[in-house]
Amino acid sequence: MSSSTASDEKANTVQDEKSKVDSEHFLTEEEDSPVGCGILGKNPVLAVMFFAGAGIGIGVGLSFWEPDDMEKKDKLLQWLGLLGDLFIRSLKCVVLPLVFVNVILSVLDMMNLGKASAVGYKTIGLYLLTTIGACLFGIIATLIMKGQYEQKVFSEAGPSYVSFQCNEPGAFLAETADGTIMCTSDYGDSSMIDFVMNDINGAFVKKSGGARNDISLSDTVYEGVFLKLITDNIVGAFNSANFAGIIVFAIVFGIGLSGVLNKMHVNGKDSSVVVKFLEEVDGVLLQMINWIIMVTPCT
Repeated sequence: MSSSTASDEKANTVQDEKSKVDSEHFLTEEEDSPVGCGILGKNPVLAVMFFAGAGIGIGVGLSFWEPDDMEKKDKLLQWLGLLGDLFIRSLKCVVLPLVFVNVILSVLDMMNLGKASAVGYKTIGLYLLTTIGACLFGIIATLIMKGQYEQKVFSEAGPSYVSFQCNEPGAFLAETADGTIMCTSDYGDSSMIDFVMNDINGAFVKKSGGARNDISLSDTVYEGVFLKLITDNIVGAFNSANFAGIIVFAIVFGIGLSGVLNKMHVNGKDSSVVVKFLEEVDGVLLQMINWIIMVTPCT
């Protein structure tokens, strides 16, 4: 009996060692596997530099090409940039939900370890520091380039004018010198056929352009910071790629999820269906990111 037991233990030990060796061999093969497609995957940095240089050269060359039909050039440029557009679109599609899921899981881990407050303070401090640094850099760059700006006086918006064409070709509704309204093609200047439009109920859409002088620093901070951080529609935040609002929502969601798990007396993350779902989604998104990165030298 003891001999059989010793033999079984020896067999189990050999099997464990074999599994360990196979696992290490698999990891080694996975780490050594090139990232990219074909021969370009062996030297991804050189491949990216080569294609970047080729892209710059082709772009400069096409900028000097002026065909008779500019529509052909526009179509060619559109198809040449297809792979790059698809690559950028795929990254935007995957990165945002990946950040959302990872922030939730990270906050949940910090709450479980009791380090959420310390990490939170550091994160807020780092965010404020980088924000202030970006503002200072923008102000300094503006002051340096101030001499290159073209300064003009804002002009007041004038009234909107409309003209009415009659059934006869080239004839418009015109007002003569004595105030008579008539359809005629024999008018002296455009002022006779220009009528001021007073949009009383706002039924018409007015198009305007140029710089604005009605934006204050208070409006910029109010709309560009606080309203961005606290979104009123998380689906809309994903649609508009509002990273700040999504990250804030993910942090609050992670804190709330941790509180719910504690109230339900759930032992560990493995017992939570929501956490398992988020971890599986995170794994899928990471795999998709790896697939996108593999074709980087080719795009």
